[in-house]
Amino acid sequence: MTKVGHKRLPIRWGRIVLVAAAFGLSAIAWLVRSPLNEVEGWAADRMQEALGGNQVPDDLVLLVYDDSTQNQAAAADLLDQSELKALSSWPVPRYMWSELLHRLQKADVAAVAFDVVFDQSKPGDEVFAEALRMFKAPVVLATAVDDPDQSQFGLLAGLIRPHEDLLKGMPHVQEGHIAVLGDFGGVVRRSPRSYAKVKTFLSDLDPPASLSEVLHRSSSEISTVPVPDLEVWTESLSFYGPPGKFRTMSLWNVFEDGAFRRLLQRGSLRNSTVLIANTTLESQDFHPTPFAVHGGMPGIEIHATALANLRQDNHLLLLRAGFPWLAGLAVWGVLLVLVLDRVDRPPARLLWSLITAACLVVCSVSIAITTQRFVPMASWMGATLMLGLLSSGEASFRLQRTRKHLQSTLSKYLSPAVTKEVIGDLDKWDLDLGGKAHEVIVLMTDIRGFTAKTTKSTEEGTVAELVDRLNTYFTAIVEELMALDATVDKYVGDSVLAYFGAPISRGLDQDACAAVEAARRICRRLRELNQQWESQGLEPWEQIIVLSAGSVICGNIGSPKRLDYTIIGDAVNRVSRLEALAKQHSCSIVASSEVIELTGLTDESKKLGEFMLRGQSVQSVFSVTEY
Repeated sequence: MTKVGHKRLPIRWGRIVLVAAAFGLSAIAWLVRSPLNEVEGWAADRMQEALGGNQVPDDLVLLVYDDSTQNQAAAADLLDQSELKALSSWPVPRYMWSELLHRLQKADVAAVAFDVVFDQSKPGDEVFAEALRMFKAPVVLATAVDDPDQSQFGLLAGLIRPHEDLLKGMPHVQEGHIAVLGDFGGVVRRSPRSYAKVKTFLSDLDPPASLSEVLHRSSSEISTVPVPDLEVWTESLSFYGPPGKFRTMSLWNVFEDGAFRRLLQRGSLRNSTVLIANTTLESQDFHPTPFAVHGGMPGIEIHATALANLRQDNHLLLLRAGFPWLAGLAVWGVLLVLVLDRVDRPPARLLWSLITAACLVVCSVSIAITTQRFVPMASWMGATLMLGLLSSGEASFRLQRTRKHLQSTLSKYLSPAVTKEVIGDLDKWDLDLGGKAHEVIVLMTDIRGFTAKTTKSTEEGTVAELVDRLNTYFTAIVEELMALDATVDKYVGDSVLAYFGAPISRGLDQDACAAVEAARRICRRLRELNQQWESQGLEPWEQIIVLSAGSVICGNIGSPKRLDYTIIGDAVNRVSRLEALAKQHSCSIVASSEVIELTGLTDESKKLGEFMLRGQSVQSVFSVTEY
């Protein structure tokens, strides 16, 4: 069976399209790099959630005006401290803040920060200012930012700063802004000290540093933490977990005498940094964070997280989508395409892309844990999966095209049933050089005296008529062979070589019966053709059909540029020797003894004798009756 060899096209358009897709994905990523950075932040949030929270520093305490303080203050007239009635509503009077400072100083705290805006002059400022002046530890007062990006009325940007009387002549009292950044999906992710870098409108307002940064500078032995290049990295907060991780106390526990005495006895606030804020629902100071997307986290916990990150120098740095990142993504995509191109099966390509994407996630998380650097995960993983899908699609398209081409080729040599089975499971068939051993039945047809016919037609100028008759003869016998699932190997002059049992065998005995049946059908078809030719005044033809059983090597024989899917071996040699012997007898079908035994046709055959064939042992040869 002549088979078209592998044709390696000089240009693989599928590969070129995939490489172009890799560059295209990189270009698209560059165009949407801003939202992509937010998606990477979202991926970092999910990573933090998956890894769970960390241990928070013990020396940070949140002192909050909460529902407990508000409710107990409402019943303060039942206590000896009726003045606590002032805590039943917000805002708390300024003189109460002065009392709080006195008590915190007695508790020997290390520093205090107010997430409370004291922008307007109010009764009690003098007392509060005096308390600030007498307080020995650092104090940070809040400065709010009127962000025009979040304004519904187009107001101009501005700073809402503490009243000047609360800052004048007090170097240990400073201000720090309390703005937080709600990015992708409104989730607070960036550190507060990044606010001024992101909100460029603040440059004309000369804002103070963030509350957490000012508090860190004034109360920490290591007063500075290097700011990363924010053009390359996004400084993200490394959250410690859901709300409630930090040590939190109600303001009531400091103001109520009995509770405060117990605090002093236990030393609960000694050397602690205290952050003060309103956490009731009416404060509306709740922001979505990685561990609290829906309910939100109080702003004071966000500032406590930022302060803890500064003290521990453990911000999570997210690599931004810059040119090096774009170039790396493009190179990664091209390498991935070239690697997947070496995998033939579409499901295998998709599986490898899934495994690679999973490895990217593992590597990214490992790097983040060990170095606090988060390399792009979502974009690289997405590009890997997208290219994996495209590559699988390209492989599927190429496989289908190969199947159609192979089906078209095999249909010229194999029966439709055999062709369908081969095409249905290409993995079973070796299309490269090499072959496999098979037990087959070999069938060869030969026209008696065809050489003389060729000479005569050449002399009479009827070559075209002879070729037309030969093609008609070949068409007829090939139809009968394929109807019985034979494999038509080749045409050799006026002969046809075919075999049963490869590439698919139904069992050697069944293959032998099919071969004998095919031989009888071919004889019947020639009788029909001779009747047509004789009616046209043409000379009838006689033929010989030889059958032999044995072991052969079946496969692709030749060179990579020109292959024959054919058989070689003893059974082929024997059928050739039997053909020469059969020409000496006047029978149409000649078979070896092995074929007769396999088919059980002893009663329907006649032994012609035992003959010594060239290169063979003594062989018993039989003629088989036609129908």
